[in-house]
Amino acid sequence: MSEDPTAPGPGALVVLGGAAGIGGDVVRAYLARRPDAPVWITYAGDVVAAEALRDEIGCGEVMCCDVTNPDDLAGLAGRIRAEGQRVQTLVHAAVAAFSGTLIGSTERLLRAIDVSAVSLVRAVTAFDELLNDGASVTYLTSIGASRVMPKYAFVGVSKAAAEAIVRYLATELGRRNIRINAVACGPVATKALSNFGDTSRFVEYALKRSPLQPPVSATDAGAVVAFLSSPAGRGFSGQVINLDGGLTLWV
Repeated sequence: MSEDPTAPGPGALVVLGGAAGIGGDVVRAYLARRPDAPVWITYAGDVVAAEALRDEIGCGEVMCCDVTNPDDLAGLAGRIRAEGQRVQTLVHAAVAAFSGTLIGSTERLLRAIDVSAVSLVRAVTAFDELLNDGASVTYLTSIGASRVMPKYAFVGVSKAAAEAIVRYLATELGRRNIRINAVACGPVATKALSNFGDTSRFVEYALKRSPLQPPVSATDAGAVVAFLSSPAGRGFSGQVINLDGGLTLWV
């Protein structure tokens, strides 16, 4: 039987944050294609969500990892190395879900950018020697990086910065046959989005305005990340993929 061209290559899946949201759906979709892949689920504060995800999938390692702390990232990389594993897929889903306005809040903005953008470089640096030939790095961004959403300024600005980082990292990693992309989801009901107040209207807007019906979900995001990690996704690097069902076609 010929090899499935959509199956991820050998190596571990490492998900930085997001176990309660899209990060969890990434793990589920990835394992549907590669059930034998080693999985590392990390958290900075919500250990309950990370452990619940591990218990649900029945495998994987859970480890605390603050993406703003180089020592934490180095420790995680060291644990993976000690297990005799390499990394095939690295997913950055960590975010500082601050709500509010930018004016008068430079310290919070700097913190948000550190968590959501600078830490992407920090993570790639920590895992640099563990990334397989043909490995994939995916950054989870959102429609708020290119569209203004109420109370979303800190996250939107941070993710916009990270999208630029993705493009520059693609030129550095590509020489080693490693690709990096960002997946931008439209409004999806997640725990992180709930930090911005009553978000039901955002999801309802997507439901009504999306050309594709029903609109995309967190599960769709997981499937796209799994595809990008597979040999079939090799041609994508440095891209921001708008997974929004066509919602951003509207002015």
